[in-house]
This record gives sequence, C-alpha cells and structure tokens, in this order.
Amino acid sequence: MRLRHEHISSPSWCPNRKISLITEPTTVLPNAPHGPRCIAEGRNLLVAALRGSGTGPYAIQAAIAAVHAEAAGTATTDRPQIVALYDLLAHVSPSPVVRLNRAVALAMRDGPEAGLATLDTLQDDALRAYHPLPAARADLLHKRGRRMGVATFVLIHGAGDVGWYWHLVEAELRARGFETIAPDLPCDDDSAGLPEYADTVVGAIGDRTNVIVAAQSLGGFTAPLVCDRAAVELLVLVAPMIPAPGEAPADYWTDTRYDEETRDRYDDAIALFYQDVPPELAAEALNRARGQSEARMGEPSPLRAWPGVPTRVLICRDDRLFPAGFLRRVARERLGITPDEIDGGHTPALSRPHELVDRLEAYAAEHGLLGGQ
Repeated sequence: MRLRHEHISSPSWCPNRKISLITEPTTVLPNAPHGPRCIAEGRNLLVAALRGSGTGPYAIQAAIAAVHAEAAGTATTDRPQIVALYDLLAHVSPSPVVRLNRAVALAMRDGPEAGLATLDTLQDDALRAYHPLPAARADLLHKRGRRMGVATFVLIHGAGDVGWYWHLVEAELRARGFETIAPDLPCDDDSAGLPEYADTVVGAIGDRTNVIVAAQSLGGFTAPLVCDRAAVELLVLVAPMIPAPGEAPADYWTDTRYDEETRDRYDDAIALFYQDVPPELAAEALNRARGQSEARMGEPSPLRAWPGVPTRVLICRDDRLFPAGFLRRVARERLGITPDEIDGGHTPALSRPHELVDRLEAYAAEHGLLGGQ
C-alpha cells in the first residue's frame, strides 16, 4: 500500500498543519519518477495479498488506494467500487473512522446530501475530538450549498413598518452575492391578520428554494407560518417576539410576563426604537412608518407547532423595547435556545447593518447556504 501512495499528489495536510481540501484526491503525478513502476509493483503485491491471506483490513485499504491511484482524476474514479470496498472494510474491521470515510465516499458517489445524512448518524464518542469529522461536514455543506444555488434572504419587518427598514441590509447582502426579498406587509389594513401577512411573504417567495427567513420584532409571529408553507432552510429571529402555538399577538405581553421586567419607560419613538440610529435615518424611518392595525391582533395564531427548521435568535443588548434579559428568558422558555447577542438598540438593520449582515452570513454558512461567487 505504501508503494501505491508514494507518488500521490495533493497532500491532506499543509505545512502549517491545517487541513487542505483535495480537488484531485490520490491522483498519481503522470511525470513523477517511478510513478508507473510503483503502481505496477503495488498492483502485483495487492493481487498476491488478496490471493494469499484473504481480505484483511490492510489489503482492503490497499485496494481502496489502488482504485484512487489508477484513476486519471476525480471525475473518473470508480466511486461505486470505493463505497463497496468501504462496506467490506466496515464489516472486516469496523471503527468510527472507517464509517466516517465511508460517509465521504458515499457523498462522492451519491451527492453531499447522502454524505451528510450518514454523518448525522455518527455519534460515537471516539469521533468527538476527531477534527476530520467537522471538516468533512463543513466541506459537504459547502458542496450542498453550491448544488442548491444562491440563497435568498426573505426579510420580514416589524409592526407598523415597511420593507424599506431592511434596505441597508439588502444592499450589503446583495453585495455579498445573496438574493433578497423584503415585502411590505398589509399591517395597516384592518381586514388583514397573521394569515394575510404570511400570504404576502409566501407570495413574494414564489417557487424559490434555498430560502433564509429573517424576521424583526412582530415579524416573529409571521415567520414560522411562512416556514410551514415555503422551502425555508433557516429561520433567524432578530430582536423578536417569539410566539407560542395558537397565541394571539395581543396576548403576548401578558403571556410572557413582559410587565414584570425591570425596564425604563420611553414615550418618544426615537428614544424607544431608534436611539442609536443616525438622526436622518431615524427621521426617514418615522416618515415611512404606517399605523399598525390592531383589528385582528386578538386572533389566535394559526401556528400549531414550531416548524422543523433550524432557528437562531439574535438579540440586541441595548434594546429598550425588549430588554436583553427578557428575550434571553423567552427564547429559553419557548424555544430552548440561548440567543446570540450584538450591541445596539431595537432596530439593528438601521443602526448596525454591516454587523447584522456579518451575523446573517455566518448563520447561512453554517448551513451551507451560500451567496453567488
């Protein structure tokens, strides 16, 4: 087996001991001295071993190396044969590392989704500190993201607001290669309630896939309804209201014991919502704001259960409407989540758009959801 590897290109490790992604794994350099001789000699030794002592683990590993070495490149590697050999190796010499290697081989044969599904079954304690496991997962998530295409951020505004609230975030996300949608909800329409809010967002999404929903404040009531009806891969709640199934928005304050929180009172909208927003932007936000209809806010939400979508909660440490301690408690009680935190007040899309986009992009990357290149 050593002869098989002697002239293999693209090592797995760089001199600084960091993992290097292999574009053309185990491909023999065509002009390497003694390369063909080593392959031929290794093949003869492998055949002799298989005929003699049988299919022991070292012989099987050598066979796997042989399939790689004899291929002209990644595209021509016999992936079904590699998987079959790993199946045999797992039977002869089972171990968590062999199962991990098989998962990667399966991904190369059947696609990243198959590999990720297999990785999800690897819960052995022996792999917890084995860094190739998270490295393999990250690589497969990246490949899945490329296959799925460019991700779209669907941005849901809060009460009495408009999609313009997200305009700085949209510009930054688009500059990083993402698509964005920020619809205006019919929040000033007395005939519209949460179902109509969700209808508006779902209609804007259309047949898009690879969707990330980010919802601000009251938008947290609409977001999970959208997740039940669209191809949403990730949900991010920003300075949010976090609804319980069947809860009416009007009941949120009592149900979450909001009035029990120690907090300062502010009668001025600028001081409450926009204390750290540049004055010209704060004035523009107030000019664009609409009255929030309360006509149907007493209706129970049609949400039956929290959607089976990965959810992140991002709170603002200086939020004067929803104090950080309040949101930490509600996120823990209702979702079992410890929220992430950034500095700033209730409207970070206006006060800290770049920092907010950094967080959104990081969340997307964790799930293999990518912008365009």
